[in-house]
Amino acid sequence: MQNLNYLLNNHYYAAFTYRHFAQCNLALVQSKFMPDKQVVPHTPHSFALQTTYPGLLLGLGGTHQAGTNIEGNKEDGTEIKLGFTLDYVTGLPIIPGSTVKGVLRSAFEKYRDDAIAADLYAEMKDIFGGDNNTGDDTQRGKCIFYDAIPVGAGKDGRLLGLDNITPHPSPLKDPIPLTMLKVIPGVTYLFRFDLLRCKNAERVKELFREILLGLGIGAKTNVGFGVLAMVAQQPEYRMLIQEGVVQSNSSAASSRVARQNPAAGVCQHPNCGRPAPQRPDGSYHRFCQPHYIEFMGKKRSK
Repeated sequence: MQNLNYLLNNHYYAAFTYRHFAQCNLALVQSKFMPDKQVVPHTPHSFALQTTYPGLLLGLGGTHQAGTNIEGNKEDGTEIKLGFTLDYVTGLPIIPGSTVKGVLRSAFEKYRDDAIAADLYAEMKDIFGGDNNTGDDTQRGKCIFYDAIPVGAGKDGRLLGLDNITPHPSPLKDPIPLTMLKVIPGVTYLFRFDLLRCKNAERVKELFREILLGLGIGAKTNVGFGVLAMVAQQPEYRMLIQEGVVQSNSSAASSRVARQNPAAGVCQHPNCGRPAPQRPDGSYHRFCQPHYIEFMGKKRSK
């Protein structure tokens, strides 16, 4: 899959013609996602959710248009005139961690009296950190919000599609249709958090999931965009553990590591058995990532 960020934000305006825009649009929506070639940075607390009809809009407020100096016939194609968020390096349609954090934090504020979240509201500052709006930003939040990234494609292995909105600038004028890019229905996103330093980490994670399922994410949620659904089966993905070591999250891979070196490669924490990350020199850590962080925390407190 070519880098879609380069295609949309650079090559797209290599020529100012409707025919060129049409070719770029076709390349964007027909690009196939190959998750088997993606290394997914896994975190201790993560879950997968799937986009539904009509899709997901990201970065709609960004500028993306050529103006009026476009050559050719409008019948030859159409220009994408609204922005869209694509990762600079991978070109994937990511949901920035700041966006995820903003949606969740605003939900904590709005639904503070809800029975589900009431007891956790007291921990809001502990989870999210100080509120910049009040100037109280002295406390860092204990939750780390990572970018949500696609780990499964929609129909025909695709991620993206085209859609239109038609704003009405005046009741006496015809509406102006604007073409935009969107994430199509059926794309699976992995939402990733590090809640190891939070109290009630599992409850916080489940509440995050419920908020995203209930409120959606992205632009135009009031007209149905950004609605998320549970996936029938959590996807298999490769795990990027600290120190740059890639391992699989499957039990088969864990047993394979153990067979290669029975005395190493497995967490030595009692009753754990998860893979322990490998150092660049080929040796293994004593613990898996969560227990390594726990071990280092105890070591620093002594």
